[in-house]
Amino acid sequence: AAAAAAAKDEEEQQRISDSFRGGFVLILSFRPFQMLTFSYMFLALSLQLIQTNFVLYLKTVLLFTDSYHYLLIALLSTAFLVIPLWQKLLERISKRNSLTIGNLLLLLPTLTMFVVPTGTSYLFVLGMVVVAGVAIGNAYLLPWSMLPDVIADYHRSTGQRHDGLFYGVYVFFTKFAVGIAQGVSQLVLHTVGYDNAACYQNEQTSVALRFLISPVPMVMIVVSC
Repeated sequence: AAAAAAAKDEEEQQRISDSFRGGFVLILSFRPFQMLTFSYMFLALSLQLIQTNFVLYLKTVLLFTDSYHYLLIALLSTAFLVIPLWQKLLERISKRNSLTIGNLLLLLPTLTMFVVPTGTSYLFVLGMVVVAGVAIGNAYLLPWSMLPDVIADYHRSTGQRHDGLFYGVYVFFTKFAVGIAQGVSQLVLHTVGYDNAACYQNEQTSVALRFLISPVPMVMIVVSC
């Protein structure tokens, strides 16, 4: 009896394993999920590059060493407060169009961060940060609101439910983007001679930060569209 029970348990574990592998292959081959994941991975990578280097950019390039905290608060507060407004908008137009509008809006402050000179007015930078916050609120809301639609479409197409796998793979690629952004940023800054203990950084560091926070994310935002 014990041997039969052990054999039954082994068969059940093998069935679960086969089901997991089969479901994993199916969701990765599902075209709508591929497109959504590809788009969100590049969007998340652009956001992480900006967020990873934003404080250094404010302190090193714009020299807001004592007041950058307020800009961070403005950025995050705006992103949080505009989420209901984006929700209202996507009820009037499609989610895809809402996401595209948000991505295009994000290009404006991202480009500005590349060309704005040192010593720029604090109020101008604050306005730029508020616009960026509006776009970032969209970037955090829309991709996640589109995932349940993809899962529902998958269920209608296949008759199967693999919700946990969908969310797990989606989160994995999000974390992958975070790791890549942080790794690339550290590698670039180390290469140009960034010194964390120094009060002032060299000119190469300022140039590198401008590229990490503007042109590179802009390319990824365009790709994600």
